[in-house]
Amino acid sequence: MALMKCGWLWRKSSVLRRWKRSWFDLWMDGNLVFYQDETRRDYEDRIRLKYKCANVKAGSECTGVEPPDGISSHCLVIIYMKNGSTLILCADSEDEALCTSTTLMMITITQFHWTATMRSTSVQDILVIAMEQLQACPTWLCSSSPAACWEGR
Repeated sequence: MALMKCGWLWRKSSVLRRWKRSWFDLWMDGNLVFYQDETRRDYEDRIRLKYKCANVKAGSECTGVEPPDGISSHCLVIIYMKNGSTLILCADSEDEALCTSTTLMMITITQFHWTATMRSTSVQDILVIAMEQLQACPTWLCSSSPAACWEGR
């Protein structure tokens, strides 16, 4: 399976509501995996977005959440789950938040429409727009490339 994006994100815990910085891998199959660091030795959590994600919001759409100290609220990304829970994330920059949220949305759209008729113009248009937005991001994918993120696995 293809690695779509990886890097550092702040993640707000659901119990103590504290921010914790974690390394993440976002896979094309919709798996979002968190680790303690970029070595990927200490697995923390895996979320199957393919089955659980209902919506993704980013930046100014994320209201009522305080980002970590020293980081703009425009760096926030919220994943709304089908069960009503939320996963609150924060990138280190607005560009990285945009790229992360766009990649999450693209994966969600792809997974949702995968079984739909791929000949549908509207589905194809959505995927083309998502790909154009991803390629326009200045920090497209990982800081270097998916292959660099995969090294050391």
